[in-house]
Amino acid sequence: MKQLLILSFSVLSAVMVYAQNENDTPSGREPRFSAGVHIGTQGFGVSAAYQLHHRWMAGLATSYAPYGYTATRTLGKNKYDVKMKEQLGNVQALIGWKPFANARSGRFLNTLYINGGVAVFYKQEASATATPREDYQYGDIIIKKEDLGKVDAQVKWKNIAPYGGLALRGLSLGRRFVFNADLGTYYLSKPEVHMTADNLLSENAAQEAAVQKNLDGYRWLPVLQVGVAYNF
Repeated sequence: MKQLLILSFSVLSAVMVYAQNENDTPSGREPRFSAGVHIGTQGFGVSAAYQLHHRWMAGLATSYAPYGYTATRTLGKNKYDVKMKEQLGNVQALIGWKPFANARSGRFLNTLYINGGVAVFYKQEASATATPREDYQYGDIIIKKEDLGKVDAQVKWKNIAPYGGLALRGLSLGRRFVFNADLGTYYLSKPEVHMTADNLLSENAAQEAAVQKNLDGYRWLPVLQVGVAYNF
């Protein structure tokens, strides 16, 4: 993880040096640094950006999202209460490039950036616990739901994920406040699944390999978020 952070900041530094050597850097009177807050599919967080010149932007952000809900699922003839918990937290380094950077592009296109970067997830895991909702009847035998047991599943990914997407930066809200929006995706590693079960449901732990195979293709984590920033 340390090596990746060093690499990320080295890339940011290289782009900054390149930008400062360009002839079309913004004038010193224009705001170059901004900081703000955002909310979206990643949860909530804070971010900061530095305008290297009129085509390049470098940014850092951190986000945290705690999700949780309970649902009822029917498996076979039986109903289960499934409690889902998910926690996502990351620190992200970005480089943005503006493809339309002249006055004739219009206000909207002039705020459009193509972003690329990498995120280090300090928290990225999901878990689910399934417990029987009703007693189980087998012929004349009734088994209490408390005696049936429960099934637990945990899913984890590796900490590092590349990111790519589009962003709108600097839509004026008046004075020095601006509106930002991001649409993109992370490309995650293959998830690791671990399942446990007890009592009469203990045999369900043998489904771990099947669940792992079903989740192997779920590697894209979409991002949609909006935020407000202040230009310094």
